[in-house]
Amino acid sequence: MRSAPGIVGIALGSNLNGVALSDPSLEPLWQRLDQLRMPVIQHPMVPTFVDAMDEYALGVRVGFLFDTSLAIARMIYAGVFERNPNFPFVVAHTGAAFVDMIERLDNGFRNYADCQQYITRLPSEFARNFWYDSCSFFPPFIEMVRTFAGTEKIMFGTDYPFIDLGSEHLDQMPLAPADRAAIMGGNAQALFGIQTD
Repeated sequence: MRSAPGIVGIALGSNLNGVALSDPSLEPLWQRLDQLRMPVIQHPMVPTFVDAMDEYALGVRVGFLFDTSLAIARMIYAGVFERNPNFPFVVAHTGAAFVDMIERLDNGFRNYADCQQYITRLPSEFARNFWYDSCSFFPPFIEMVRTFAGTEKIMFGTDYPFIDLGSEHLDQMPLAPADRAAIMGGNAQALFGIQTD
């Protein structure tokens, strides 16, 4: 049970001032969040490799998404989710580039001993338990992630004020009314335990 009234989740960057989220020093944090079953929303931060992306705003356009993807891949392979299976994990920007890499990560588990060192299941099995927001703003990608993880794992998200868009991109998708209602609020209410009148 959560012990902080009014707190329904926490947000973390894709790295903590350069420290990877898979770093062993953070294991007590993951253990406590697991005990609390506290949802964690992961959002990209300035990547440690941003100096290699010093033109065309690539640090934001590309670097943020790959820092998220790198963080999650490391967390899976390092066994964070195997040891701590009870806290919901929300990946911003519809999973960034991570979902597109999932088969490569599964192949890593199948073929490389170090990718099996801390986990006993395919990375895709962990990834299907994650939650994803709709902030890729690209209906075909959202549909791909929805096919992969299920409608119940997709939530409306906004990048305001950085990107001033609402739910227009979801209106372009052939969603059943119940699926649209779930994405637009029902799934988040269930995840965060939000009661409505």
